[in-house]
Amino acid sequence: MTPMRHATRTLIPRLVLAAAVTACAGKSADTPAGTSVNVPPTRSPSTGVASTNGGDADERESGEYTLTMDEVRKWAAITAKMNATDFSKSAPTNVTDMSDNPTIDQLEKYFDGSPQIRAMISDGGLDVRDFVVITNTMMQGGLAQYMLSEGTSPDSVAKATKLSVANQQFFKEHKAELAQLQAAAMKKKS
Repeated sequence: MTPMRHATRTLIPRLVLAAAVTACAGKSADTPAGTSVNVPPTRSPSTGVASTNGGDADERESGEYTLTMDEVRKWAAITAKMNATDFSKSAPTNVTDMSDNPTIDQLEKYFDGSPQIRAMISDGGLDVRDFVVITNTMMQGGLAQYMLSEGTSPDSVAKATKLSVANQQFFKEHKAELAQLQAAAMKKKS
């Protein structure tokens, strides 16, 4: 496996999981031990791409998701609100054990398992699946921007990260605002 493929398959999902767990730190005392996720394939309402058990399907779904600044602003506001919220008493109760490489479906179920988190995402103007897919797309975009800055061609970046050339262009055109939104969204509460 090439280093880029390894990063796309392992690093990005781990970063997403770390962000999810950090934002939703704490477990409910009522959560049964050993609960795991077994989610059937679903279709993203935004792309129509089926997500099965992660990997290439998740990369394609995230990479083909058409980002808009309106959605990214909503995502950033929701993420900032999550990072400033103590979820220790309302952590998702449907999941206590998740793989090192969680799928979009697993993360969607994880966030959906907390009424507080689900409401926060919904009140912010996104549905849970779109929130997870946008998070993944933002991670793919960061990796793609790094590769482009190192001189990798847009076609090679698209092949390695599964991020569409259109999304690569989106990240290039909105680089300054995206960096500002991401920095604000990822600030930890004091």
